[in-house]
Amino acid sequence: IEAAVRALPDFDPGATRIHHAPDLESAVAAARACTPPAKVVLFSPASASFDLYPNFEARGRHFKSIVEKLQA
Repeated sequence: IEAAVRALPDFDPGATRIHHAPDLESAVAAARACTPPAKVVLFSPASASFDLYPNFEARGRHFKSIVEKLQA
């Protein structure tokens, strides 16, 4: 996905930030750290996570629990 984005003719590396994270917790923490208050993050895993979760529902529940901890 990153290679495809960077290959776009109008890609501006100064305007688009691409972050890598080793796991879901790190990805959420990075998104929170680089997003100004009252702004929105669009979060979408770039690939399947069959080696980490039995299905997308389990991954979704884990993501939800991470986000809910931020709001506590």
